[in-house]
Amino acid sequence: MVIYPILEWIFKNVDALKERAYLAKYLTRIDVPGAFQDPEIIDLSNQISILMEEFKVCNSFVYK
Repeated sequence: MVIYPILEWIFKNVDALKERAYLAKYLTRIDVPGAFQDPEIIDLSNQISILMEEFKVCNSFVYK
């Protein structure tokens, strides 16, 4: 069956997959349509990008 190799791969990589799922929760960008992008939304989007970069740096110390 096809499912067994997939399950084997998941169980061998469970720690890396947990970390990946955790990071995806916080590092997924939200795409705001152009019709809703006013200066305040653009500023908030830039702040989020900066905070995401800081999170990446902090998180890299945890998972070393």
